[in-house]
Amino acid sequence: MAEVFDYVGKVEVLDPTAVSADVFNEWLETLKAERSRILTAITTRISDENAFKKKLAEPSADGFAEFVNPNYALKDPSFIKLKQRIKILRAYPDYINAVQNAFSESGAFLTNIDLKKDKFRTVRYTLSVLGNPPATRWGPLPKAILFMTGDKKVLQYITSADSYTGTPTNVMKAGYQRYFRNSVMPIGVQGAVLAQYAIEIGDATLRDNVITKTNDLIAGIVNALYNSTDYTNVYLKLEYDTVEGKLRFHSHAESVA
Repeated sequence: MAEVFDYVGKVEVLDPTAVSADVFNEWLETLKAERSRILTAITTRISDENAFKKKLAEPSADGFAEFVNPNYALKDPSFIKLKQRIKILRAYPDYINAVQNAFSESGAFLTNIDLKKDKFRTVRYTLSVLGNPPATRWGPLPKAILFMTGDKKVLQYITSADSYTGTPTNVMKAGYQRYFRNSVMPIGVQGAVLAQYAIEIGDATLRDNVITKTNDLIAGIVNALYNSTDYTNVYLKLEYDTVEGKLRFHSHAESVA
């Protein structure tokens, strides 16, 4: 067995100010533009009071009933469930008024976007993993994946945060590169972001639990999709570098021959 490639990319957590204005403004305007579409979707699905009762009120009352303690001693449990059901079945006028007010052109939806827009700065955690355009095209997770799918242009974007040996090589079964990328990307992003949150609150146990669960999910995908006829010891892992105190993505493959 010979090594095909070994890639390690550090997750360099961006400063909040590093989120580019282009990214921030595109998100802001895209979200605001969703207002009318969301309102149309809601009012199409819940078109009148009968639809409200059938699709929202009755399922809500049924779900609530399941959580009422049948042994509740201070009040009749059946009466608690009955009270909740009656209140929600008569709530349509309040519901539709709240929806219309929230999604009007001066409503809470647009107002709260502007009030809370700076919270979008937390996207820096995701961009630290995926890349921060236009400054950084690819982050460590996409690079690790590109090594495994044989995209050699990844070598043009290697930085001081990366190290590698070997050559980017498609180690997936023929035609499965896209499925591999699309399946692993969201799992890797979620894992890295949650692990970074755990690091920032100083909880090593939570950090390691997130890393373990993330790697278990990724390993299941890798093992199902890689070309086991020609390659072995193929993996993509989220790791924690105890020396530098940073997360990193590590992809690796060896040839069978």
